[in-house]
Amino acid sequence: RDKLVTGVQTCALPIFAIASAGTATNSSGFAIEDGEVRGNGTIGSNLTVRSGVVRAVDITTSNTPGTLSIRGDFALGSTTTVKAYLAGTTAGSSTGYGRVVSDSAVTLDGALKVETVGGFAPSSGQSFDIVSGSSMTGTFSSTDLQSLSSGLQWTVSYTGSAVRLTVSGTVSSGPAATGLTVSGTANYGGTAALTATLKDAGGAGVAGK
Repeated sequence: RDKLVTGVQTCALPIFAIASAGTATNSSGFAIEDGEVRGNGTIGSNLTVRSGVVRAVDITTSNTPGTLSIRGDFALGSTTTVKAYLAGTTAGSSTGYGRVVSDSAVTLDGALKVETVGGFAPSSGQSFDIVSGSSMTGTFSSTDLQSLSSGLQWTVSYTGSAVRLTVSGTVSSGPAATGLTVSGTANYGGTAALTATLKDAGGAGVAGK
């Protein structure tokens, strides 16, 4: 449920959780130290996470994506990690990807960690705005991104209002087989021994074909 508190709130708790329909509000904002901000609801004031973890997830699960909304500035410290979970391409959906959305200024620092869930396999051309705000300064000092299929790669870009992950490249499927060579000898009075070899465009044999 909604919670209204007064005065500067500095929290050093294991988990600061915001339920799906809930709003936590403090006129002076919240400052989190050595804790986790988790939720799919709204923080109705400034949020500073000096150290700890931020996850936009349903609080009843550990990795179901959602939208954590912040009505105010959002600032991250150098030892903070934003963890994002990707289950699809719809922003903020339980079958899409988690995101943190501020309606004001965002100051980035710390680390970004991205994981896929539910068997989701990102493909080339897809993009995900993990953090957004009306303006943005700073960058993540490090990233730990889920491995992609061979031939694909992540690009992390900062648009001025969002941290955007984009997948590019082409899935590698190995060399194409272009020809069939058959060789061997035939014994008209008995058996025939034949060998078939698939070759790629360069004339080399294609293993396993």
